Amino acid sequence: MLKNSSSTKKKANNKEPEHPKPHILGVISNIASASVAFFGAQYIALFSVAIILSIVGNTKDQIVDIISKNVLVQLATSVLVAIIAIKILLKFINRQKSKPDELFMIKNKPTWNNVIDVILTYGLYFLTMIIVTIVLQIGTKVDVNQSQELGLARPNSFPSYIQLFLLVSIIPPIFEELLFRGYLFNNLSKNTTILASTIITSILFGAAHLEYDNLNYIAAIDTMIFSVFLIYISQKHKSIYSSMMMHAIKNSIAFYVLFVR
Repeated sequence: MLKNSSSTKKKANNKEPEHPKPHILGVISNIASASVAFFGAQYIALFSVAIILSIVGNTKDQIVDIISKNVLVQLATSVLVAIIAIKILLKFINRQKSKPDELFMIKNKPTWNNVIDVILTYGLYFLTMIIVTIVLQIGTKVDVNQSQELGLARPNSFPSYIQLFLLVSIIPPIFEELLFRGYLFNNLSKNTTILASTIITSILFGAAHLEYDNLNYIAAIDTMIFSVFLIYISQKHKSIYSSMMMHAIKNSIAFYVLFVR
């Protein structure tokens, strides 16, 4: 009897850790809170900038023109969006009684091995995207040559290039990684499986880059696939800095192609 009992205990100890049971309300809450931070921050920031521009004497048409064409104002707005969104996320995290450094994965600083791993993973993503593009071109009606409309003019001075580089290659990787691969994915993985968390996070990330004015499907597909690799590298290193680096590489290449070359 003792033998049977100990073997039963051994089996129990050797059991693989269980995946979290899907918790639909938790998943909905995670998506809703991330959406509030993402969209709410943009509305608050744009409204605040518009109010300031109005106070200093600009008309409605001038405000629209400044926000859509002035790189420095766009950069300031982008920074404001990031700050407001992170403030909102911290409010949600405090209500959850979670630890921000764990959800945002900011404890583990990058190493040189991580940097090499990031570059190799980016190469794998790039090869994957080439294959996906060929398949889409042959088997679907998706316009794989549709260019991204960032709504940004080519800079005409060195300071403008620096401002635009910060706007395209630095701010989005920091803000979007903290929101999507940090807050959203890590919260979702507490309420459902890793696979489901990856799919949900990647679909939402792709949808955020759809460009609703001209429905850029190839950009949405690209960012969905890219999100999978970003999740992989951040979870492998347990560090948000890895996905930030990889995101910055992609955006820096886009910056070079669109504004420098």
